[in-house]
Parts: sequence; C-alpha cells; structure tokens
Amino acid sequence: MLQNPAARPWMLLVLLGLGLADYALASSPWCAGGFTLLQAVVLPVLGVVLWRRLKVRSLGGPLLVCVAALAALSLVLLARLEVLLAGDAAGRVAAYRTFVVIGGVIQSVALLLQGDPLERVLRLVANHQARLMASSFGLLALIGALLLTLPQSVRDLGQVSFVDALFTATSALCVTGLTVNVVGETYTPMGQAVILGLMETGGVGIMVLYSFFAVLTGQRLRLRRAVVMAEMIDTRSLASLRRTLVGIVALALSVQAVGALALYFALLRHGPEPSGTSNLWWNAAFHAASAYCNAGITLYPANLVPFARSWSVLVVVMTLIVVGGLGFPVGFELLGRTWQRLCGRRPVRMSLHTRTVLWTTALLLVGGAVTFLLLEWRGSMRHLGLGTRLLASLFQSATARTAGFNTLDFVAVAPSTLVAVCILMFIGASPGSTGGGIKTTTFAVLLATFRAELRHRKQTCLMGRAVPAALQRRALGVGLLGLVAVLCGVFLLLVFERQEPLRLMFEVVSALSTTGLSTGITPELSAPGKLLLVVGMLAGRVGPLTVALAFAEAPDSNRSALPEERLGIG
Repeated sequence: MLQNPAARPWMLLVLLGLGLADYALASSPWCAGGFTLLQAVVLPVLGVVLWRRLKVRSLGGPLLVCVAALAALSLVLLARLEVLLAGDAAGRVAAYRTFVVIGGVIQSVALLLQGDPLERVLRLVANHQARLMASSFGLLALIGALLLTLPQSVRDLGQVSFVDALFTATSALCVTGLTVNVVGETYTPMGQAVILGLMETGGVGIMVLYSFFAVLTGQRLRLRRAVVMAEMIDTRSLASLRRTLVGIVALALSVQAVGALALYFALLRHGPEPSGTSNLWWNAAFHAASAYCNAGITLYPANLVPFARSWSVLVVVMTLIVVGGLGFPVGFELLGRTWQRLCGRRPVRMSLHTRTVLWTTALLLVGGAVTFLLLEWRGSMRHLGLGTRLLASLFQSATARTAGFNTLDFVAVAPSTLVAVCILMFIGASPGSTGGGIKTTTFAVLLATFRAELRHRKQTCLMGRAVPAALQRRALGVGLLGLVAVLCGVFLLLVFERQEPLRLMFEVVSALSTTGLSTGITPELSAPGKLLLVVGMLAGRVGPLTVALAFAEAPDSNRSALPEERLGIG
C-alpha cells in the first residue's frame, strides 16, 4: 500500500485528520493518551514490514527514508509519553502539540517521497555538491531542533517552542551564536551537549566530518567527491587527502583541549561563577569549543560581561577565536614552518594565501580595536579603567568578525559603533576556518582590484603576486551576493517587525555572517522574524555563492560566443 501512488492521497488525508484531532484534543489527558497508544501500536507493525523488506531488498533510498522516519517517530513517541507523565498542564499541552506536529510532518514527508519521487530527489541532491551541502545543514538543523525539544533537553517544557529550538539548533550548527534563550538556564546538560555537538559539526564542517569518518572506517571516496573535498580543504593532491582530513580533526580537537585546560585555570583564578548552571570543567570545555568554532554561544546569562576585567579569561577566549578564524590551511602551513625551524631547516617562502590572511587579520584586529576605543571611550566603556578599555576594545574587535561573544552591552553602544561592527561582521573570518562572512581574502582581493582599477593597471597585484581574473570575478560575486542577501534580509525583517531599522540590520548581518552579536532584540522577534534569521544563518554558513550554485543549472558548453559591445559605466 505504501508503494501504491493512488492510495497516498487517501492515506495523507487520514493522517491529516488524525493529526488535527490529536492536536485539538491535546488538553484532555485521556484523549492524548489514546492517540499516543494508537501510535505505539502502529509503530511495531511498520517495523515488522520494514524488517521483512530489509531481508529481501537492499537498503535503497526509499527504504532508508522509511527507517529514518521510523526512528524519528519512535523518538517522538517516547517524548510524547514523557510529556504526558510530567510537567504542568500548560507546558504539557504546548509540548505535546509540538510533538504532534513534528510527527505528522515526518509521516507526511515519508509518505509523499516513497518510490520514484524520492529517488529523483536523492539523485538531484547527491549529484550536486552545493545542494548536498545546503540540504545537509538543513536536515541536521531539523534533527537538532527535535533533540532540543525533548523533555530530557529542557528544564521547563513550557519555555521552549519548536521555533525557538530550531533557532537555537541552527545557530549552534551554523556557529552563529544568536540565541532566544539563556542556554545555561533553559537547557539541561543533555541539551547543552546537543548544542556542543552541533557547534563541533558546524565548526569543523559537515562534509569534512563525513569524509573523515568515511576514511576512518575504510571506505573509499568517489573520485568526484574526493576532488571537491581536496579543493575545499586546499590539499595539494588526492594522495594526501586522508592525511589532511585526519590532521584537520586532530588539530581542531587538540587546540580545543589545550584551550579548555587553559580556560579552566583562568576561570578558577577568576573566582565564583557568575552563574551556577554547570561545573567548572564543563564550562571550560563548552566555552573553549564555542570560541574555537567561532560560535559565541555561552552558558552565562550576561554572555562574557562578568569577565570584562579578567585578562586571563578573555585572552584565552580571544586566542581561540583568532586561531579558529585563521583557517585550517593557514594552521597547517604555520605548523609546518615551525617544525622546519625546529629541525634547523630554512622554511620556504610563505604562500600568498597565508600572508594575505595574516596581514588582513592583523589590520582588522588593530583597526577594529582603535575604532571601538574612539567611538566608545565616553560611551559604553566610560565606567572602565584604561587597561580594561584596551582589553575590551581588542576583544570586541576579535569577536566582532564572527565569534559573537561580548563584554560590552550592545544595547548601549552608539549607532556609529553598530555600523562599524556590521562592517567587521560582513568581512568575517578566513577561508577554510570555523567562521563566516565574505572572508578576509575576498575583502583583500576586492581592495586590490579597486586599487588596480583606480591606477589603470592591467593586472591586479596583491603582495607581489598577480591575482587571476577568475579569482577577481569570484570575489566580486561573493561580495555582491553577500550585500544582496543583507539588503533582502533587512527588507523582509522590516515587513514583519516593528523595531529600529539599524538594530534589525545588525541582526541580519550578524545572522548572515554567522557572528551572533545582538542588540538584545532577538528574543522579541516574532516567529516569522526568527525563521527569516534561521534561513539567513543557514545561507551564511553554507555561503552565498554555494546557495546560488545550489539553484543554478549546469553550464551550457554548446553556447556560442556573443559579439562584444561597449556601454557607459559610472
């Protein structure tokens, strides 16, 4: 019956009717218990059907979706049972209805995509790298949202809606840092662990982790995917791909482990906790991962404002942010050069990519710190001493480009400071890093192209090297798409929200650049506004160019060249 296309509309209507009745009668414990019992009876029957099919058929696309849907529905059923047995009346009804909607959506999607439609969808996604990456982030965000709505993940079922959970899961996966709840007070240790896992997945990269585990388990990557992966992580050859993948994961875990240890002693030296949400070791590990992944998610209600005068804590966090934002290619090259010097060998000339990343990062750090110091000297930093002002300026300059931590209250900063922070957030971190934005190298190439155009030079030069025209076009495309995304996001958010336009623009740039800084209006946004920011975070993490390529058609190689003609510019 599942494979009969004629029966699917009727089955969908039955599911819709049962779901509406279950939703409407959720306030009655007896009715809710009856519907839950009905689902508990149906699930084993579906399991038996799938088990019989597993014995005679391979694990193809439709069957794989059935198994995944069955596992998700089992999780939803467990959550419904726990909701019925615990929680106050209002919180129970709201949480129960959330799981009714989630279960209905899962069943409907699994039913509609059975057979040929699913095969076409899977083929359309799997054969296109950009679509595969975008869909992977979207699916993982939905799974994370489901896990964050479980009774084991939240302290109070009535405080977290599914939209809030989706927002938090997307923010963690896209290492953004925007939150609508205080993580340490809203989520249990299990919920915090889910958020930490999402941060690690988004920071290192879904495709990198997928390829790493494939290599680790002895599987061979298809040639096309191996080539794409080698280009993504900037490895020199396919032969070194395995070693590079293992090195990326090892480097990320090692830096976070050292950072967590240093942060533990820094927090221990700081004194009493500003929040009693968790123990000191967990705080150190969570914030070290959040800083290295440039996520900016914190367990403290006031972010890192209580540590504004703590040099030890902020220096460790700032170092992790900068190291995570440099990118894996730069990290590997710097480690290689250090090893060569320790062995007494003279290292070769540093690559253009590494030199550009280091110089641009240093200039942005210093320029941002000076800007903060000048604009907020008599503003939000007027109550701080000279040393603390310097520390706060440097820390906010480092975190403003993609991390999202703050030691200053952004509700009180001047409008000019918000605009300056928007520029830093828009530029972001470096390629191959855990951060977002248009990237430092894109910004450097755009400046070099603009300088060459002003001086009427035939070649665009950057640090003694010519920049290829294809790279200039790519940088221009990334910058233009990022700007268009910001403008569209601000326009749509103005349609749904009644907030100051500058603060809404700040939220949009923060979401698209996966930074996570906020002026405090994120929890006040409506459900459509939060969903718009969810889309913005996903687009920012995947990359505007990747999103555009996901919807683009294959290039037409048979198209003939067209004649050129001049037109006026400027």
